[in-house]
Amino acid sequence: MAIEKKEWIRTLKFTLFSISAGVIQFASFALLNGLLVLLNGFQISYL
Repeated sequence: MAIEKKEWIRTLKFTLFSISAGVIQFASFALLNGLLVLLNGFQISYL
């Protein structure tokens, strides 16, 4: 029973870590994309 509880905790930690990485990626893309529009006057999505 203790091993099963540890696996659930490990799964929860991994899920939260993955979600936080996705949020950071989305936020940094949105910030840099907006910054490039302000600096260059046109939109650069991908280099």
